Amino acid sequence: MPTASQNEESTWEQSLCTVVQHEEDSMRASNVSRIILALVLGAGLFMTACTSNTSTTSAPSTSQAASLQPDQTSQSTEPAREPNPDVSPEQQALLDELLATPLSLNQVQERIKAAGYMSRVVEIDGEPQPATMDYRLDRVNLVTKGGLVTDAYWG
Repeated sequence: MPTASQNEESTWEQSLCTVVQHEEDSMRASNVSRIILALVLGAGLFMTACTSNTSTTSAPSTSQAASLQPDQTSQSTEPAREPNPDVSPEQQALLDELLATPLSLNQVQERIKAAGYMSRVVEIDGEPQPATMDYRLDRVNLVTKGGLVTDAYWG
């Protein structure tokens, strides 16, 4: 038969086990809460990074009125581009040549490459394409509609 001190010790051990179990459960719940919070924040950041804010993505470029021919098939509602003081007369002449008549994307890219520059497509049929925000004066950004280049600017 257990003595009174053994009963007290057994009760104390049971109480200690209950407290330890409760702490372990609290830690698990806390870790689960942290994981859920991290997932929610990560999803929010992902969604923010994947959305396009056209009001902040356009960099100053060449003058649309001076260098670009209007699209023959539709009226443009885009505001005119401000002149880019960083663009040389030779670069401006290249844009003027590329946009003087409707050309296919492949034709424009070949001419840009032959002139020693790089190009990338930043918009296809009104849909912005993924692009870095770095500004490069050796790269032409191209906008296409119906397979034809409708806009081009340095950057």
